[in-house]
Amino acid sequence: MRTDDEALPPCTLCSAPTRREPNPFYGTALSVHRHVLVCTACATVGFAPAPDDDTPEEARRRTHRIGLRARVAGWYRALP
Repeated sequence: MRTDDEALPPCTLCSAPTRREPNPFYGTALSVHRHVLVCTACATVGFAPAPDDDTPEEARRRTHRIGLRARVAGWYRALP
């Protein structure tokens, strides 16, 4: 698992240090990167390396199926 104190990769254009910022477009359309790297000198934007995920996908799945009634109730609660 990656930690925040690890050094970020330098800028690909000018080799200056970079900082990691949240991606404002994460979750919309095809944007799948949570963070982007921004160069401190030339403001070039790149994608941050994905953190290592120790939890396999099978462990993140639900152990039981959720019924239609529970799904409809969840959708109803999510309405504004």
